[in-house]
Amino acid sequence: MLQESWCSMKLSTLEKTRPQSQE
Repeated sequence: MLQESWCSMKLSTLEKTRPQSQE
């Protein structure tokens, strides 16, 4: 279940780094 945790964190980080998501 740890994989899901880091996966979720990575997705969150990717979304944060994406400027388009800040629309």
